Amino acid sequence: MCVGRPARPTVQGPTAEEKAEMERAKKAEKDAREQREAEERRRREEARERGVEATAKQQRRGSGATSLLTGGRGGMGYFDETL
Repeated sequence: MCVGRPARPTVQGPTAEEKAEMERAKKAEKDAREQREAEERRRREEARERGVEATAKQQRRGSGATSLLTGGRGGMGYFDETL
């Protein structure tokens, strides 16, 4: 005597409420990601502007004559701090 059983078990999908919750979570995640990306783009743009301004300022000002003995940008006194 064989007892019949279904060939495949029935799998119930998510309910309408669960689907709506998944969609809300997906939308919230997408919005948060877009907001982070926009913030990163803004920061990069500001950094680029600061770099351009600093470069232009340096080019206008020039490096001038600096002392290799006591200058703060390298030289002998910078490494061994004797001067």
